[in-house]
Amino acid sequence: MIITAEQPTNPEVRPNQEIETKILNVDLPRFEQRLELLGAVLAIPRRVVADLNFLNSQTNEACVVIPAGFIVEQQKFNELFLTLGYQVETAGSDLRLRGKNNFPQVKLRLRQDSDRNFITGKFKDESHAEAESRGIKKRTELQAEVRDLASINKFLEDLGYRVGSRKEKYRTTYEININGAKVTIEINQSPLSKVKPWLEIEAPNEELLTQVAESLGFSKADFFPGSDNDLYRQAGFTEEELKVIKFPNGKN
Repeated sequence: MIITAEQPTNPEVRPNQEIETKILNVDLPRFEQRLELLGAVLAIPRRVVADLNFLNSQTNEACVVIPAGFIVEQQKFNELFLTLGYQVETAGSDLRLRGKNNFPQVKLRLRQDSDRNFITGKFKDESHAEAESRGIKKRTELQAEVRDLASINKFLEDLGYRVGSRKEKYRTTYEININGAKVTIEINQSPLSKVKPWLEIEAPNEELLTQVAESLGFSKADFFPGSDNDLYRQAGFTEEELKVIKFPNGKN
């Protein structure tokens, strides 16, 4: 059976839109005091987050079968690959993907976060460039939880993807609830001492994001809309060095 994407009933609603910014070179002891004063709640303690970032240069169509047991959130998984342009079919209890990626500029990410694994694709929308000029990153983010990273890695390779970079970092996640709206604040720490801690603040809208940032002692001038690669480049790392950023063995 061929699976088709569900159309939103209200085209103005974007439940998968990610609105966030980074703040670099954070003084952690001072910042953590501000978090406490603001009433932030520790949502997920400090842990290692490991990412595999995939590129796709495949021009030929592919056909891959994925055992359903490898996927936790099948509907979200289907949505991601339907959006990329693949035909998704059921093959017994498994999934069959046919076709090729219609958005080769979209990078896929496999993430291990504690004992959970996720596959994610991020798509620029029409408001991206304007928001970036204000220091804010806007993307449509499609993410699904998966079980077996090695198997999903092999499935992506069979579709024509290849690993472009491997990155690890410490991450601590806090949440603040403001009038029923959740704002997520994440402290990130690199394995490399040359890179100081940085924050990611994500909110349902720009106004709330800015409000929380200012309550934490930052201004719009501190906003950085770039990727992790961009902040490493700003710290002087070469493209070759960006391919692998990991903790030494036994340090994570």
